Amino acid sequence: MSETLVIRLPAAADDAAAWVVTDGLGQRIAGMQRGPLSLAAAMVSNRRVVALVPGSDVLLTEPELPVRGGSRLQQVVPFALEDSLADDVESMHFAVGRRTARPGTPVAAVASERMRDWVAQIAGAGLRVDAMHADTSLLPANPGQIVVALEGSLLRVRRPDALPVTLPASPLADALTIAGALDPDPAIASTQHLLVYAPQSEWGAWQAETEALVERCATLRVQILPDGLLPLFAQQLACETVDEQPINLLQGAFGRQTGFAANWSAWRTSTVLAGVLLVTHLAAEGLELWRLKSAERKNLLAIEQVFHQALPEARNSANARQQMEGRLGLARSGSSKTGLLESLGALGGALTQVPSTSLSSMSYRDTILDLKLSAPDVASLDQITRLVTQRGFTASLEGTNQQGAQFEGRLQIRTGGKS
Repeated sequence: MSETLVIRLPAAADDAAAWVVTDGLGQRIAGMQRGPLSLAAAMVSNRRVVALVPGSDVLLTEPELPVRGGSRLQQVVPFALEDSLADDVESMHFAVGRRTARPGTPVAAVASERMRDWVAQIAGAGLRVDAMHADTSLLPANPGQIVVALEGSLLRVRRPDALPVTLPASPLADALTIAGALDPDPAIASTQHLLVYAPQSEWGAWQAETEALVERCATLRVQILPDGLLPLFAQQLACETVDEQPINLLQGAFGRQTGFAANWSAWRTSTVLAGVLLVTHLAAEGLELWRLKSAERKNLLAIEQVFHQALPEARNSANARQQMEGRLGLARSGSSKTGLLESLGALGGALTQVPSTSLSSMSYRDTILDLKLSAPDVASLDQITRLVTQRGFTASLEGTNQQGAQFEGRLQIRTGGKS
């Protein structure tokens, strides 16, 4: 059976909110609680959430409208109520209810600023509500009695087959007359039956005025509510018929979002984290690409240096390779297929893989390439030697010595042929 968390927002910002959990029949599952609105968020637990707002801020009316429904109805409502509202219709929010057997269309009007305030309170507490109703609209309907609810300084009245109204309660008899609960004509008033609800904590303040009404109506019944009006309102959510459903204020600009918009808040944190990870990954990839390009430039310079040291007469690097190939062509024997160019290629490839090593000097004589390398450790020099050897050349590290934080090594490569 579905459960509902019913939250009643306070009339004043410094007052406490109240909430109660009901089952599918409107019966309370646990006692009513009061406190900061944020505490109610812990009670959601996959329950339907309904917010009740002060009915004193919401006008409930049933204007005659020229259209019966659809999107045009929302456009017509402000003009239909323009003359009956004290505030500018542009500053008002209108919600339309289901049509009933009575003439007219149920409409709730509330200041847009007040709606924004309620929505902000709910969002600030980490809540997401399924519906929002004026508490007055949940005053029970009784076909044989006029229902009256006393609370604080307000009086709520619901006559049979009429929308409920909220007005100042003092003096009580005059307020009931204005609300139509006590007819000015004693003969008519004597046929009216009143059912009065009052919080137990406030009954002492209302008892005398209420009991004095006995002489002015046909019957007077009083029900004292130990936990106030909220449990009574919450019960009506399960008892309301289709024709008497309270108007949901979450319409139009304040409509409950669905689809992507509704899920965005739930996914927002994950999406932001994914975005941060993506940016971090791209930054790391960019840094690695920069590092590789930097190493490539360094190795190209080292290779170019090797070419220039091997062919000091080369004037520029553009034709250094061609000049070296020509030189090698003269130096090679008939059966020799390897030489200085190949060994320099092997050296360049090794320097690319060990970018921390640099070439200090080079000399070439009698098919022996004599190199002086600088590296941060002996392991790097050994790695260069192994990489050249893996290319099929005879390479040997003839000696090393430490110069400050660097190690210098003498590497010999035989260019006369691969081993």
